[in-house]
Amino acid sequence: MRSDPRPPAPLLAEGQFRGLLEEEQSKLIQLIEHSSDFIGLADMDGHVLFLNRAGREIVGLDAAEVRTTLMWEFVMPEDLPAFRELAAATRRVGHVEQEFRARHFKTGRPIPIMFSLFLVRHGETGEPLGYASISRDITELKRTEDEVARQARRIRSLCELAARSAGTSDADVEAALRLGCEWFGMEFAVVMRAEGARYTVSHAWTPGPPIAVGEEGELTGTFSALALAGAGPLSVHHVGTSPLRDHPAHAVRGIEAFIGVAIVEAEQPAGTLTFAS
Repeated sequence: MRSDPRPPAPLLAEGQFRGLLEEEQSKLIQLIEHSSDFIGLADMDGHVLFLNRAGREIVGLDAAEVRTTLMWEFVMPEDLPAFRELAAATRRVGHVEQEFRARHFKTGRPIPIMFSLFLVRHGETGEPLGYASISRDITELKRTEDEVARQARRIRSLCELAARSAGTSDADVEAALRLGCEWFGMEFAVVMRAEGARYTVSHAWTPGPPIAVGEEGELTGTFSALALAGAGPLSVHHVGTSPLRDHPAHAVRGIEAFIGVAIVEAEQPAGTLTFAS
């Protein structure tokens, strides 16, 4: 059996090993401190031992204030019973994640966060030592979800208006079109009736050109043809940078944004209700 000709690696002295360990710990602390997530530690009684910079910024605490707080103070008072249940579940299973409203210490305002709580145990005995939290501010996510919900409600209203437009007075339809333009941030709105490959504008709301009641034309020159062919509301924005940039509705009329839904009569598409800019 051939021996390895390479010299053995030198053994680290105890002091060198301790120095390397402290260096790695320092790197870890720096990583935690500069993380964008809320990272904290607390003992089993809930006394906060550490909270990184992002966590302090989220809840409005100064570094010197951290060790004077309890983890129960970090949530809105109404959520405290549920938070205590979360901690109890963490003690049972080791890790629980749940959405909570954190409390900003200076303003009192609620901050939606996805809160992950872990049980920290002694490496040898397994004895519980405290809690660790790695959580994330989800304010922007909640704002996006709320906006999506608002748009969904508006789309439902749009579909209801499309279904009723044939039997509604001109004044009521035009008022609804104006309101829809305000909802969706569009410049004009029209109801088009389809006859084969052609359309006729039956109702319109616009502060001026480009479209008027009675206008006729080829459906292929409009985005309404796409709405008629679809299974639900159609929404297109920034047309000039989309695959539809060469569509006649953009190339000729200059339409950059469009929201439309088919009007269905006797289970057949009979026209469209559209908002555009």
